[in-house]
Amino acid sequence: MTDDQEITLQVSRDGIETFCRDITRGSANTGRKHATLVALEGFIARHAGADRHSPAYEKILTSIRNFSEQTRSKLLQEQVEALLPALQGHLPAEIGRIHSSLSRNGFSQVLASVWDGLPRQARPAVTRWISDWCEQAERAAREASGYPDAMNFRAADIELREYRAMKDILVQLPKDRA
Repeated sequence: MTDDQEITLQVSRDGIETFCRDITRGSANTGRKHATLVALEGFIARHAGADRHSPAYEKILTSIRNFSEQTRSKLLQEQVEALLPALQGHLPAEIGRIHSSLSRNGFSQVLASVWDGLPRQARPAVTRWISDWCEQAERAAREASGYPDAMNFRAADIELREYRAMKDILVQLPKDRA
């Protein structure tokens, strides 16, 4: 057998569902489960060849997507449960971690859910804290850069992922911000 020979894989809907169940049972890390399912979907889609137009292909992808949607929902719920105390506890590092672990759309959904669950009377204080944090970070980054129209977060010892997360929250908050 030479290195450039191919193998043929046969995948059935039942086989894929068993495999997906194994994936979702195999790790406590929901993000890892979700990423594995997304990779599996991409692998099947890329290598299906002529079968891409068959009913079996559609059923297999539908099965993978169903499992993937379940892990995505669980992942988003876990991030909702992590973001609320991070906002209330003024923890920009944790907010940055959550922000960087999600897509922009996913983070927007998590933030909307958290904001809706945040007591109305707590919202102005959280908004003020985020706004003040961003202003201080920008001021420090400008001072550290040496140029009036540029910011150097590294020189200011500010984690860029924290700034991006905090700024993203500030931009996404409802316009009434209360």
